[in-house]
Amino acid sequence: MQDIPESNGPDRSVAADQTSDSPSLEKSKRARKLRARPKEHERTGSKREPIINFIRSTQTPVQSGPASRVGSRASAQTAERDDGRNAVRRPLDQESVPDAVRQRYVRDGRKYFHPNGDKAFTDHGAKLTTKSENTTIVRDFIAIAKARGWSEIAIGGTSAFKKEVWREAKLAGLEVKGYRPTRVEQALLIRAMSSASRPQPGHQTHEREAKLEREEAARPAEERRRAKRAAREEGLLTGVLLEHGKAPHQHDPEQDPSYFVRLRINRGGEREIWGVDLERAIRQSLTAVQIGDRVGLRAVSREDFTLTKQQPDEHGRLKPAQVDAHRNRWVIEQRRFFDDRAILAEVFRDTALKPKDVIRKHPELKGSYLKLQAAKLHIEQSNPNTEDRVKLLSGVREAMAASMERGESLTPVRMQQRAANRTLAEMDKTPDPQTLVR
Repeated sequence: MQDIPESNGPDRSVAADQTSDSPSLEKSKRARKLRARPKEHERTGSKREPIINFIRSTQTPVQSGPASRVGSRASAQTAERDDGRNAVRRPLDQESVPDAVRQRYVRDGRKYFHPNGDKAFTDHGAKLTTKSENTTIVRDFIAIAKARGWSEIAIGGTSAFKKEVWREAKLAGLEVKGYRPTRVEQALLIRAMSSASRPQPGHQTHEREAKLEREEAARPAEERRRAKRAAREEGLLTGVLLEHGKAPHQHDPEQDPSYFVRLRINRGGEREIWGVDLERAIRQSLTAVQIGDRVGLRAVSREDFTLTKQQPDEHGRLKPAQVDAHRNRWVIEQRRFFDDRAILAEVFRDTALKPKDVIRKHPELKGSYLKLQAAKLHIEQSNPNTEDRVKLLSGVREAMAASMERGESLTPVRMQQRAANRTLAEMDKTPDPQTLVR
């Protein structure tokens, strides 16, 4: 160890101490900056930003390194005796897209658009993303995953998107991470998997119809009878969608413009339904119904009105006359949509269930429970008699459940998040008057 010579200059020991302390000072400054910096989810998790739905392969691409430089013969032998304990050695396919999917969209690089210009999804290679919950996009995601040889996928996004992807992926034979299905969803999936294999995108319409018929026949007899009875009682018309479009009413050139839907009924016959509102119903369908889908069609409400038309008088001359008419409001969705709604309605009818527990599994019911709580408060303020309260609240609950079963829009949440959570907490604390009377 050398001695430092004395000097009349500045104290070097002090300078050395300051120099040795500078790294720790820099570290503390960096730490303060990191703590002050907003976290990633705070920067990107704005409530105004829509949730990005995605699926991605869980397979990791081949890594470069010594293992990748093994001779071709050794690699082939490893692939042949791969029993699941070795990592997959093949490169991850990030390009394959089925022809049927390509033809459905307009492609611009990695982005895919609907023919009307709306963005459908983005292909990142090992990951597919969309802001939509469109059933067709979900099916196309699974078709792409199958084409690329993905055996397991991870999913994320909205509850509705994950539920739909989980079902379609399991039916296609893929393993899924990122969604925990309910027991009812598991039971419905097992029934569907026990029937004939599900038709894939690109198959001919008549093949899809035949397989859908076998799937319908595979349902338990009691379930089919119950579904048919409910359909008769509630006016649900079911069949395979063959055609829809604008045309003069009843295809008569002398009639006013209207819209039609043509269905193949289960026993082989066809039926044509007319209504101006059918165009809106198809455009706003939550399950994005397409030609070849098994659908349910129902008129959920009727509006009576009077219009003025030119009518011939006793001399055959056309004169304006008042004519009574009505317009139906329609709902058209894929058939299983109504099965899911029936399940929601039964859950909503059950007064023994706590709203927060239900909403945790079915977040789409949040607005309905808030509306029910508002009705309950109004009934309690205007009706002192307990039995009257029970009857009125039971009637409101049943009317809302019946609306769900018919396929009508669920009640949206119209209050701030904190206020809504406080209201739901009060519902959990306050017993339902129907349970007190039992």
